Amino acid sequence: MRAWLAHGRALRLLEDAAVGSLLILVCTVTAAQVFFRFVLKAPLSWSDELGTFSFVWFALLGSAIAVRENAHIGVDALTRTLPPRCRAAVAVGSLCLIQLFLLCLVKYGIDLIIRIGDQRSSGLQIQIFWVYLALPVSAALMLLHTLPALQRLVSALRGRLPAEAKG
Repeated sequence: MRAWLAHGRALRLLEDAAVGSLLILVCTVTAAQVFFRFVLKAPLSWSDELGTFSFVWFALLGSAIAVRENAHIGVDALTRTLPPRCRAAVAVGSLCLIQLFLLCLVKYGIDLIIRIGDQRSSGLQIQIFWVYLALPVSAALMLLHTLPALQRLVSALRGRLPAEAKG
């Protein structure tokens, strides 16, 4: 259990560091792009691509962190009217649907990466593989981050069952 917690903390630190670094990179590259284009009148050929690719990774990894922190917005007007047991069942069902969707993102993201092969970007000449890799990686992280929430919900739902139904 301690090893699992240590890996969880390490993953958390890695995600946070990556997103923070990507935010700094996006801001720096965008500022340089504006400066070179409008002040020096000599635009950088690579800055637009680097800023865009970095932003893609930033947004998708940021979404994984938002799943980890349960920070995505949600509409709970209907579920708040339900009794606690039904509310938990709906939460389990919706989380299972989210996990199914994330599995599809992982699968189709990998399929896309396989299909594009070694295409290169026009400005940086890097393999587009590295940009598209953001989709399955972030979806896998989101899937991983939903597992503890699902475990808690299922445990809570089982804990509320009447004694004769526990089996």
